Amino acid sequence: MKTLRQITKAQLERMFEEVGNHVTMGTLFTTTHPKTVGKIEVDKVGTINGAIGAHKSEVKGPRAWGERRPGTPLVDHKGKVYVEMLMNSRSYRYVSGGRDMTPAEVEAIVRERPMSDDAQLVRDVNLDNINGIKIDGETYLVSK
Repeated sequence: MKTLRQITKAQLERMFEEVGNHVTMGTLFTTTHPKTVGKIEVDKVGTINGAIGAHKSEVKGPRAWGERRPGTPLVDHKGKVYVEMLMNSRSYRYVSGGRDMTPAEVEAIVRERPMSDDAQLVRDVNLDNINGIKIDGETYLVSK
């Protein structure tokens, strides 16, 4: 059995810098904290698959926010670092109190934004929300 390598957020950032503008397919494993409803904390646990390091010519138009780091897929915005990814697919689930929420529970408290029909959907993922990454055949756990 292959052991997963643990890396820090700083090492993850360097990994993205090394990708540069070369397109590499990857999977990001993420957790975000989108809602607190009353005393219920809800986490969104997800997987995003797509092209990391997609050259900006593949991305339509200028950025609405943040500033791209030249030659990398990284974006700086208000003291945070994001990775720009051309998304192929995503999946996620909502978790509260250590258990998956039912569709009815999710519908009652979470309003999803509609997905674009554009096949070239770009996602900016905050490095703080990345728990793991699979890239170049290797899977890494990201420590905070």
